[in-house]
Amino acid sequence: MTLAVANPWAGGSAAAAQLVLDWPVRAAPAPEALLTGPGAVDWNPAGMAGGAGGIPGLWLVHLDGPDQVGIGGVSAAASLRLPLGGVGGIAYRHVGISDIPRTSTSPDPEPGDIDVSEDVASVALARDFSTSGAMGLAVRYARSTGGPDDLVQLSVDYGVLFRTELPLRPRIGGVVRGIGLGTRFLAGIGMTPPASLSGPLLWDLSYGLDVDGDRNVTQHRLSLRGSWRARYHLAAGANRNGVDGWTALWMVGVDFGRYSLAVMREGLANGFGAAHYYRLAIHLP
Repeated sequence: MTLAVANPWAGGSAAAAQLVLDWPVRAAPAPEALLTGPGAVDWNPAGMAGGAGGIPGLWLVHLDGPDQVGIGGVSAAASLRLPLGGVGGIAYRHVGISDIPRTSTSPDPEPGDIDVSEDVASVALARDFSTSGAMGLAVRYARSTGGPDDLVQLSVDYGVLFRTELPLRPRIGGVVRGIGLGTRFLAGIGMTPPASLSGPLLWDLSYGLDVDGDRNVTQHRLSLRGSWRARYHLAAGANRNGVDGWTALWMVGVDFGRYSLAVMREGLANGFGAAHYYRLAIHLP
């Protein structure tokens, strides 16, 4: 991951199409287009639905950034089945950097320090279009602070995610993010052998990419995850962008019935160290 703090108060259409931090609160090394469950609200809303493999519940993620960066945050997401079919979800995340010294080029040059932060709230709806596929729509409200005025933005995400019965059971997901703001495209494909062939050790191999509004591939993601008896999990991933090369992601997790705990470490580019994400998931029946 590359650390980049934008200055949208500087004016211009390019600045108006981005948030201050736009820092991802990740949940797993796998491509976000394939994420299922409540956390999918923040990435690909189709992943909430049962046809895509989503299980309703609650996710809480705490972000602990390296001391050199000073960033921290929290994310919460919940999803539940709706009476008339489909799945609804809500999500909220807050990330920020405190006590940034002001300089002559700061958006607000008054004495003192700057607290840069970002709050993003999302409401999503997903519905199965088959027994193995789903589509979803999310509306996102974002407010960034750190300059003389708050920056408020509204955007829409639309995604699809489906599974096939072909050998290795490939899963394919795609989402258009930031419609009305600064459109990006996320896509991913994952493969998992059936349990009858893999025994107690299940594995999942996936690949994803991130494409900007000019159709330039900005990131590649490779991920391999192993699960012992669907309870103990170990995953590794590698993220590559065109500027900083490859950075590593690692995750360990364990399930206790309806509860799941996981810790993920993501290396940052430019020698900034690593960010850690601590996730608690509660699955609803």
